[in-house]
This record gives sequence, C-alpha cells and structure tokens, in this order.
Amino acid sequence: MANIISQMPGKIVEVTIKVGDKVTKGQQVCMIEAMKMQMPIMSTYEGVVKDIKIQVGQGVKKGDILMEIDNA
Repeated sequence: MANIISQMPGKIVEVTIKVGDKVTKGQQVCMIEAMKMQMPIMSTYEGVVKDIKIQVGQGVKKGDILMEIDNA
C-alpha cells in the first residue's frame, strides 16, 4: 500500500479518480488550489485506488494523506 501525500497546503478543487480506478505513475488524481493558483497532483505510484481521504472543498496541509494506492 502506498500513500499519495499533499506537497503543499491548499484546498481541493477537483478529484479526478474514484475508488477502484487503476492509476499510472504521473496520472493526475486531483487538483489543489494554493495562493489562487490551481496545481494538479499526480500519482507517484502505479496501482489501484483503495481509499480517497479527501473531498472537493476540503482544506489540506502539507504532508496530509490524500489517497491510498494498492501498488502490490
């Protein structure tokens, strides 16, 4: 199991995947807004999405777990 972590504080404005989706390394999984700029968050792993810990409109801090990927 691998976690995708927020690299910055901000607000989630879009989640582009759902539980059960297969993701590839480098695929966009969500969009975060920080300092009035929107930045995509990319998967750093390849695997299947097991859990999404965020929702649109939620504030996150640097280091927060955004989602879990089963990369086995």
